[in-house]
Amino acid sequence: MIGGRSVAHVTFGGRAICKMPCFCVVSTTEHDRDLARAELWALSGVNSFARVVTVPRAVDVEHAAYVTVCAEELAAGPSLSALSEALAQRRPHFERFHITLVTLPPRPQVGSHAAIVEAARFVTGTVDAEHPLIELLLVGQEGEWRLGQIVSRASKTYFAHEQKPHGFSSALPARVARAMVNLGAKPGDTVIDPCCGVGTILLEAWAAGARAVGGELNRKLAGLTQANLRHFGRPPWVCIADACRPWARADVVVTDFPYGRQCARDPQLYERLLAALPGFAPRLVVVTAEDLGERLEQAGYEVLQAADVVKSHGFRRRVTLAQVR
Repeated sequence: MIGGRSVAHVTFGGRAICKMPCFCVVSTTEHDRDLARAELWALSGVNSFARVVTVPRAVDVEHAAYVTVCAEELAAGPSLSALSEALAQRRPHFERFHITLVTLPPRPQVGSHAAIVEAARFVTGTVDAEHPLIELLLVGQEGEWRLGQIVSRASKTYFAHEQKPHGFSSALPARVARAMVNLGAKPGDTVIDPCCGVGTILLEAWAAGARAVGGELNRKLAGLTQANLRHFGRPPWVCIADACRPWARADVVVTDFPYGRQCARDPQLYERLLAALPGFAPRLVVVTAEDLGERLEQAGYEVLQAADVVKSHGFRRRVTLAQVR
């Protein structure tokens, strides 16, 4: 399902999680908050710009780019003292637990140690800061406090991919590529990037649990992509191919269209690509330097989500999720 890949009665790290109210924490900046919102929607079905978001049930965020943690809510309140009162009524019990504090803007005026001690007052059991069996997350904002049991945490493996052996200045940031994969693919899906460049999207697809195949018309770039994939122990499934002529079938196309910033772009290229892409897969996640909404509709797609990512110097990328009608 696209938009709401939340899970119930599943297992994270060998531990069963039942249906309970949960919350997710989102890490973002003013430049990529729209893409973070879209990733949250894809994973949980909830559409929100908030940094702490209630979700209906546990969400597996291991492969997420912006959603950093999901926790089963134990108590909440508008202040730390209200949170303590809620915990006093419930008195949860855990053996070998540890509490981690995260504060978010607008940050509350309370010391970290004092906040953790106050939250722990009504949690019974034993504390183990070195090798905890249970990780609790205390999240504080001015006017909102929550304590939850962590059920899933982002691995953030995309950071390592920024150090791939081969790249170029206009290559897509790995974190953005990971979020794009999460918009359209789930673990086990097959992803095609027919304009794979140096393989940024392919690396993120493999890391997110999908299978990834790339195509590239430029023979040199295809070789660099294969070298990058091998460097990280991934299958170098890349072929020399024209993206305007479908050559394989997959679950989703995730791709970065040429922007035409470094050299002139064929004015008809986008139309030819959009006409060909349904032959690769029924779903499409694409990043461009312009809004493709109208052209996607004309090519037979239904736009499901769109999000802007703004670089510090003002260059804007538009990420769009669409499905063949």
